[in-house]
Amino acid sequence: MVEAIRSCRALLFVMTADSVRAGSGCKDEWVRALSYKKPVIPLRLHAEAELPFRLGSRQLIEFSDPPVGVARLREYLVWTSTSEGVLWELRTRRADAERELLRADPSRRPQVEQEIAELDRRIAAQRRAIDDPLAAQAQTSERIETGLQRERQPEKPVTQVVVSRARFVNPPPMAAPGYFQDRHVETGQVGNFLRTAGLRVMTVAGRGGLGKTAMACRLLKTLEGGQLPDDGGELAVAGIVYLSPVGGHPVNFPNLFADLCRLLPADQAKVLGERYRDPQQTPGQLMLALLEAFPAEAPAGPNVVLLDNLEDLTDDGTGVVTDPPLDEALRAVLRGPDHAVKVILTTRVAPRQLLLVEPGRQRRLNLDEGLGSPFAENILRAMDPDASLGLRYAPDDLLALARERWRRWRRSCRRIGIPRCRNCWPRPPGCLAMWSRPWSGRHSAAWIPWPSRSCRRWRFSRCRYRR
Repeated sequence: MVEAIRSCRALLFVMTADSVRAGSGCKDEWVRALSYKKPVIPLRLHAEAELPFRLGSRQLIEFSDPPVGVARLREYLVWTSTSEGVLWELRTRRADAERELLRADPSRRPQVEQEIAELDRRIAAQRRAIDDPLAAQAQTSERIETGLQRERQPEKPVTQVVVSRARFVNPPPMAAPGYFQDRHVETGQVGNFLRTAGLRVMTVAGRGGLGKTAMACRLLKTLEGGQLPDDGGELAVAGIVYLSPVGGHPVNFPNLFADLCRLLPADQAKVLGERYRDPQQTPGQLMLALLEAFPAEAPAGPNVVLLDNLEDLTDDGTGVVTDPPLDEALRAVLRGPDHAVKVILTTRVAPRQLLLVEPGRQRRLNLDEGLGSPFAENILRAMDPDASLGLRYAPDDLLALARERWRRWRRSCRRIGIPRCRNCWPRPPGCLAMWSRPWSGRHSAAWIPWPSRSCRRWRFSRCRYRR
């Protein structure tokens, strides 16, 4: 249920006498949706059901007459996708943030204030887009292009001038942190995939926190300058397309098709755009027509597409890509004639059915293990620059113990750097903490993992510490 709320576009709250009563489990669901910044749409099915106080600013839709209610809901959902609907939702989120600011703990107030400032900026930009859409669109495109050209510099200086500079579509989902460690072997395997003709799709699979996205973004950012990281040598690419749930360019077939067209000359993109609007064309046919515009013998090099977090569109049980148009397009990439498009997938759930299609044209990279020594210890020390957590000058054997107990995952290593107090709310179940003996004067404490019985039982009022 939590994952469904996190990935949904909006939550429909059906108001009945039971769902609005005190102690109803429905409240936990719509409160969780608000915490994920998801729109909550109340639907009043029973006339006696009163709208909860926190949802007073939401648009209430009467559902006592279901056919009429469905029509109103459909009309409202269409309106939320317009510029006015987006502005309304931003203003509603700002009102919620102001309410949260009045009740927030002092440690959380800066984060809420930053969120309000960001919402104010987005509201002003949306207001300008409504008043003058053409000017706002031109200004946004110019700002994005300027920022991308400024930020996308190679990690290492390029010794030779790259003849054909790649074109980049959309910002990357993340920037590799400065404390990025290891993954040299895995990065080399991705580089070999990009160099090898005939390979078309590479799946990087592994549990969350192992650095799949960070590794891919680090490689592609360096590749923008015509170089592979870790002294992998030169490799020219014609273009790079980033698609990710993070930001405004999610992974789907329309975005994949449109962004690949942006790498083509205007006349070719126009012809393909007209063909895309033909309702008789299937995603597979459209993708094959698009791939013909990227000949395999192009001297500029391959065009790389990053599809990040594909687990959002992959069934956990069957391994089937749940977006049929996208699944058909990826199969066309594998089965079509030779072309210069290479796709990198990052996912927690391997698309097993897709991996069975033309396996000779695919590569799979499994990230099953976390970082080893001394890379995990280096990350711990790098995340404590001011030594306030006692990790920067911790003994090697203590950090080695933390590394083993936290299974050497990058995300788990990051949790160790979060200070804990005696009141451990709102820590998730299974959180680990232990207060160790001091080993130096001002660096008197460090957090290393120890199982807390109270946390395992979902009771957060106490936390057991060991000295």
